[in-house]
Amino acid sequence: MRADADVIIIGAGMAGLALARALAGPGLGLSLLVIDPREARPDRRVWVFPAPPGHALARFAVNETRAVRYAGRAGTLSAAPIWTVEAQAVQDAALDALSASSHARLARGVRLDDVRASAGRAELSCSLGLLRARQIIDTRPAPGHGVAAGAFTQIILSAEAPADGAEAGFELSAPQVQAGGLMLVQRHVLADGRMLAEAVRLAPPGDDGAGLKAVLDEALGGRSHTPARRAVLPLVPPEARKAPPGPVINAPARAGGLRFAVGLEALRLARWAQGATHDWISGRLISAPPDPGAASRAAALALHKRLRQAPKTAADWLNAQMTASDPDAVTAFLAGTARGD
Repeated sequence: MRADADVIIIGAGMAGLALARALAGPGLGLSLLVIDPREARPDRRVWVFPAPPGHALARFAVNETRAVRYAGRAGTLSAAPIWTVEAQAVQDAALDALSASSHARLARGVRLDDVRASAGRAELSCSLGLLRARQIIDTRPAPGHGVAAGAFTQIILSAEAPADGAEAGFELSAPQVQAGGLMLVQRHVLADGRMLAEAVRLAPPGDDGAGLKAVLDEALGGRSHTPARRAVLPLVPPEARKAPPGPVINAPARAGGLRFAVGLEALRLARWAQGATHDWISGRLISAPPDPGAASRAAALALHKRLRQAPKTAADWLNAQMTASDPDAVTAFLAGTARGD
C-alpha cells in the first residue's frame, strides 16, 4: 500500500510546527505533510521562561534578563536567566523550513473526518481524500485535555507598551485576594524599551475575569498599549496519558502551572521535536512528548488545594514562597522545576 507521506502532522500550532521545523530540516529526506483545519493566522504571543543558555529556542530569543523582583523583593538570578521569545519568529522559521523542503508541504483549511491505524499504517480521512502515512502525529487537544470541572483556572490579559524609562527586568507582584481567587500582576521590561504586562486571575469555577482590564491598565501605568490578548489556562496542567509509539499518536500542547507556562511548554516541545528527528534517523517511530512530570505540577497542586480552602490562605502561602527563598529558588518554584509544598 503506497503512503502519501512518511509523516502527517495534524495541526499547525505550537506542537505541530515545532515538529515540522525539525523534520523538514536538511538531511532527513522524509516526506512530510502538515494539515490544519484552520486558515493561516499570525502568532502574536511572546513566550517568557527561565532556561540555561543554549536551550532549544535560544536562537529566537530577543531578550534575556537576570534582574527580578518577586513580591517587592529585588534580586539577581544566577542559575538561569529569563528569556523572551516571540512566537511569530518560531512560526516563521517552521514555515520557511517547510517551504525550503521539496519533500514537505502545508495544507490549511482542510476538513478532518477520521484518524485511524490500519495494518501497521496510519490513515486520515479528510477533504483531501484518504491519506496514508507511516505515522500520523495528531497535535489537537485530546478529549479531557482542558480544565477539569470544578477546577481553578488562570485567566490572563496581556498587552505590550513602551517602557518609557522603566528599569529592565522581570517583576511579579505579591498575590492579592480578589473575587474568590487571587490576582497577580506581571511586568517584564525588555532591553529594547518594551514593556510586557499581564494581569492574571487565579479564578474559581464560573469566574469570567471581569475587572482584569482595569488591573492591566493600572499595571501599564496609563501607557498607550497594543490590543489586550486574553488566554485561559488550567492552573494544574493535565497529566499526559502514557502510550507507546504507534502509527497514530497524540501530541497536544499541555501548558499550565503557576508562571511561564506557555513559554516552558514551547521549550519542551522544541526539545521533543529535536529528539523526534533522532528517533526517525534511527528507524524508530516518533514517541509522544513526555509528560513534564509530577514535580512540574507540585506547586500548582499545593496552591490549588489552598485556594479551595480559602483564597486568603492561598495568598499567604504563595507570598511566603515568593519571599522566603533566593531568586533562583523562587523562579524554579514558579516554573514548576522545584517543589513548592
